[in-house]
Amino acid sequence: MSKCAACGRDAPEKKKYCRHHEQALGRLQEHYSVWVRAYGSGDNISWQDYLRRLSDMTQEQQAGEWVKEVIRAEMKKEKESV
Repeated sequence: MSKCAACGRDAPEKKKYCRHHEQALGRLQEHYSVWVRAYGSGDNISWQDYLRRLSDMTQEQQAGEWVKEVIRAEMKKEKESV
């Protein structure tokens, strides 16, 4: 069993997140496709740009803790790979 990248709980085999954070990631991915369509093909928004914008928004507005934790973990992953 692996550990959740966001909280350290047990995560299913070959999964990055526990079931709670995996669900939050799924919701973020669903909404990302909506953002991509809204921005149109000429002005695509990257996954990291989407996460940055959401991160800025979640500072002021309510968002679930699991979503916030996934955003932080995904942004951290990008910083580490650069």
